[in-house]
Amino acid sequence: MSHLLACMVGLILCCLVLAKPAHADLVLRQAQWIVPLADHLMVHPDLPAQINIKQAAHPDVHTQFRPLVDQPSVSGRQWHRFVVFNQSDTQQWLIGLPTKGEIDGYVMRADDLVGHWQYAPPMPFSAANLSRDEAFITVSLPPGQRTTFYLLLDPSKSDVGTLHIRAYETYLEKTRYHSVLAGMLFGGLLVLVLYNLFIFASIRDTSYLYFVSFTGASGLMLLVASGVLTTLTGWESKPWQPILVPALLGLALTGAVNFIRRFLLLDEHQPLLDQLARVVWWSAAALALIALTGEQTVTMSIGFTLTSLTTVLAVLAAVKARLQIAYPARLFLLGWLVFSVAMLTHAMQIIGVFPQWLTQFPALQLGIGLQAILLSFALAHRYKSLSEDHKRNSLEQNTVLEIRVQERTKALDEAMRKLSEANHQLKALNFTDGLTGVRNRKFFDARVVKEWSRARRGTYNLTLAILDIDHFKKINDTYGHQAGDQVLKEVAAAVQSCLKRPCDFLARYGGEEFVVILPLTEGRGAQQLCEVIRKRIADKKITFKQHAIQVTISIGLCTAVPLETQRYETMLRAADDALYRAKRGGRNRVEVGDMANATMIGLPTK
Repeated sequence: MSHLLACMVGLILCCLVLAKPAHADLVLRQAQWIVPLADHLMVHPDLPAQINIKQAAHPDVHTQFRPLVDQPSVSGRQWHRFVVFNQSDTQQWLIGLPTKGEIDGYVMRADDLVGHWQYAPPMPFSAANLSRDEAFITVSLPPGQRTTFYLLLDPSKSDVGTLHIRAYETYLEKTRYHSVLAGMLFGGLLVLVLYNLFIFASIRDTSYLYFVSFTGASGLMLLVASGVLTTLTGWESKPWQPILVPALLGLALTGAVNFIRRFLLLDEHQPLLDQLARVVWWSAAALALIALTGEQTVTMSIGFTLTSLTTVLAVLAAVKARLQIAYPARLFLLGWLVFSVAMLTHAMQIIGVFPQWLTQFPALQLGIGLQAILLSFALAHRYKSLSEDHKRNSLEQNTVLEIRVQERTKALDEAMRKLSEANHQLKALNFTDGLTGVRNRKFFDARVVKEWSRARRGTYNLTLAILDIDHFKKINDTYGHQAGDQVLKEVAAAVQSCLKRPCDFLARYGGEEFVVILPLTEGRGAQQLCEVIRKRIADKKITFKQHAIQVTISIGLCTAVPLETQRYETMLRAADDALYRAKRGGRNRVEVGDMANATMIGLPTK
């Protein structure tokens, strides 16, 4: 009996051991936010780092990889592997990388090498480090297939625990919030720059001019370093970062040093610090010229040193100046202390003191924004203090000056308001069809180029649809041109009522033809919308002088993801060919065109 009991206990223990979950593949069943890869990462500690990917992916070696969580931490580059099985409909994914350490990545699918990439973190003193952006690699994971990733990295230098994968669409949601924050930062800096520039124009105090140059150059530097300038203008600024960022930094420091000298009156109250400020000033101006060499490791190191000297100079001068201008100097001191904390935090982010999730915190950008606000308040209070001093000496003169400033400001605001209203009215008239009230051909020609470029950069679908009123000449001949105008108005209003999204646009293309731009719309959705438009027009009863006019339309559309080698005229030609097919097929129809069969020979007028 005891022997039987022992056998049963042994059998149960064996089952428990065998039931231990295997190191399973990562299965993606939906577009997820962030999926950590550490639990699915495997390592081969004995595999030499010098071998190539074919040797590392050999079936005999493949089976010798072990779960990373079971292996002791060692130094040196090692081969790692993880497998992803994509069961979702999402194909575009992002692999988030650690902010430290070099990584060689290989993508294998069905024993074939389908991708290879290398990642190296930016140098400590480089323009790229001003923007603490997340590092990631874009990969394509076909649905229903397994993809194996091989990573060659040093786990002692790269925090593999931060490796993760996320759907591309979820990253877009995150960047949307970042764009809002960036818009608030740069918008606030722009408001401060314009506001203080107007004040300088009114009172001619050079403190405001130096503040504008300091804040404006700092904002432009962040625009270039973060890539926001490329997003706003379409100009690829990244190749110019090694020159522009240190050059703008030199200009910003030039304005900052002169702002410190003028605000705290160093030449009158602190001549020794004023001499030091002059040295930093000329050094910063020289940095703006040295930046033209493009040696950003040297120029950014010089820039960091000069920034540190400027911060120390500002703090020391503000502490000593509290006796002369107490309250404005406190705000001035607080602004530079905030910036020094932000700069110290940014430096600690670069050297890796903080954890991974905190390294993307925009400490430097936030510090510059708060500093600009505090210094702007300090300027305002300084102006208030000077005004009170002048009032005691010459109250009448200051009263007249304030009245003039208010009048000029009010007149400027009123002129800007009238100019803005006139510009809006002129722009609306310039891009509006006078008969139907919808956009005109000029608006379409300008808008389609922007939407085509945006769809090409974002690699998403764009749809162009051409609508033509059937037998419109017969309507004109039968009921008169006034009836034709009535038909055009009501058809335009009916089509416009079917377009619910703000990004969809209707324009009168010419005569009885209209064109619709549908960004981010797949072919099936675009065809369904065109069917809704066609049916609404066909069911609509148009009455003119007690005559019921039956109106139908024919629609040709084309949907595609624009390529670099294509032009929007090809899509327009494809939609026009489809419209001809709809006409030949009996009218009151919707036909879909294909860009592959379109010919670029000029669009005929029907």
